[in-house]
Amino acid sequence: MSRTALDRILGTVIFVCVLAAWLVAKDRGIDTGELLSFAVPVVSALFLVGPITKAAESATQAASQTNGQLEPRIQAAVAKALAARDAARTRQAVGDVSNSPAQGLAPPAVGADAEDYAEH
Repeated sequence: MSRTALDRILGTVIFVCVLAAWLVAKDRGIDTGELLSFAVPVVSALFLVGPITKAAESATQAASQTNGQLEPRIQAAVAKALAARDAARTRQAVGDVSNSPAQGLAPPAVGADAEDYAEH
């Protein structure tokens, strides 16, 4: 039997016991206010434990599956970006001129001097 089924059976048994106690108390003229103020939250909690537990388990499973799928993609994207950056730094360090402005370098940034752009 699953945990949820056991919780529901236990909740039903407690509910029936509380209902029987309430009926006996009403029949004998005993005040039932204290019984109800105790029993209603307890029975409600027993019936809510199953769905809340299932929702928490589903959320945990979804988080672990999502993280498991995204982690390799993120690592690959970061590795690709770092490789491109390192390649650019290497070309800059060795003075690679194969990427001259005539071959499609990006235009100078706003505010950059034309002389600075021409030097590179």
